[in-house]
Amino acid sequence: MARSESPEASPGGRTDTRLTIILAIIKNLSLCILLSSILKRCLNNNYPIPKRYSSMQEGYENNFGFLIHDVARLMRTAYDRRMKPLGLTRSQWWVLNHLFFHQGISQSDLAKILDIERATLGRLLDRLEAKQWIYRQSDKSDRRVNRVYLSEPKGPTMQTMRREAKRTLDRALSPLNAVEQKAMFDMLQRMKVGLTDDANQFKGSIE
Repeated sequence: MARSESPEASPGGRTDTRLTIILAIIKNLSLCILLSSILKRCLNNNYPIPKRYSSMQEGYENNFGFLIHDVARLMRTAYDRRMKPLGLTRSQWWVLNHLFFHQGISQSDLAKILDIERATLGRLLDRLEAKQWIYRQSDKSDRRVNRVYLSEPKGPTMQTMRREAKRTLDRALSPLNAVEQKAMFDMLQRMKVGLTDDANQFKGSIE
């Protein structure tokens, strides 16, 4: 049986192989420099190295999506406890707090911000209006548009809600110093802008 011989590489082939090896070395060296820079920053700022950088296995505790959801959930639960003496449910204080910052918003825009169906919001506003927490008026330029207002935006109940909201936030941020709080806020804002742009582009592509 004849022994098969490997074909000789042409000079051009050897050059391509050497170039590939050199590019791979440069790429790995750049990655090492980048990781070294990140590590140095973490050490200089006394930041703990995240577990996910030390392991390729993703777990529940170091999943960013679950983490940010859990923090928001725990803050809502804490605020629920503070709102209980006022007799407000979560859905009610969620609407009232948004109206504090968006007084006179249209009912349809409020539904978008709250990410709920307009019919669901309509029933919720009916109950809040019956308790005289809010009132609705038709838009002066378009009678089809309903605008929503707080009955007493500076009343004692609203002041209590805003005070307890600040206490809830202060408690949540207490493990972080002022520099860390600002850094986290800036990063979350950039993430929000990026995700909002993505959503707008997707919406434009299907219209």
